[in-house]
Amino acid sequence: DFSAMAESKGEGKYDDDDPKGSGGGSNFMENELLMIVAGEAESKLFKPDSELMRFVSANAEEWIPAVEGERDGSGSPMKLMGGWRSLHNEYLNIMESWLTHMVESNGGTLSDFMNDARRALGGGQGFLFEDENYHEFVESINAMGDFEVFHSFMMKHAARAHK
Repeated sequence: DFSAMAESKGEGKYDDDDPKGSGGGSNFMENELLMIVAGEAESKLFKPDSELMRFVSANAEEWIPAVEGERDGSGSPMKLMGGWRSLHNEYLNIMESWLTHMVESNGGTLSDFMNDARRALGGGQGFLFEDENYHEFVESINAMGDFEVFHSFMMKHAARAHK
């Protein structure tokens, strides 16, 4: 839920009372901006030397105790939650910065994009869900507004690095 992200950031950027997110004056067809950004994510957001992937690589080891806890049944150590939440805030900043740059370079606004994403992810259908190439993009967007998704995302990367 992206409204949770807006509340957690305390900035109110994603206004549900404005369905187009920009005073109702979006220049994009529904999901058009989302498709553009999703298409560029693979080559820019997820490349190994991107800011996001450097962040993931640098911090994945923080989730090794959670990976081990999942394997042995003890679960994620609650004492690490504060650090993980702090890293989630860093993740939000990286994603928001990248998304803002991408949508603005394509003539959109972050509100336009987030409204498209909210509709697409809320419905759980459409091109993002039909094409497995967008799985990581969907997961990374979901992880912005849902700490549990972020936690799972980081655990997955930690498990890959800690086999």
